[in-house]
Amino acid sequence: MREPCADKAVEELLALTSAMVDRLEEATAEELEQFVADRQPLVEAVVSAAETAEFRERHRENAERLRRLDAVLMDRMERLRDEAGREIAKQQAARKQASAYQPQYEEESVFFDRRY
Repeated sequence: MREPCADKAVEELLALTSAMVDRLEEATAEELEQFVADRQPLVEAVVSAAETAEFRERHRENAERLRRLDAVLMDRMERLRDEAGREIAKQQAARKQASAYQPQYEEESVFFDRRY
């Protein structure tokens, strides 16, 4: 028994993933986020169809190819995450340094000096 919808989902998933990997270095974090959102329904369709041994056997090579492509995608996503973390740390350090030069008192406060 063939699952035409699931077979089509595998093909679409491979095409979508391959297209993203081909332009991965130019892809922004927002594009990767949209890619993941577009891909999720396809993944769910494939996972539900993968419960049958026939489907798993028929798409063994496709699954291996997807695993290799996913490894490349995960590497890029991790690099973007690390880059974002470094940028956030730099901004926090800049704020901390700038606050060191800011007055730590109320501008409208009044001080009284006592003479002895």
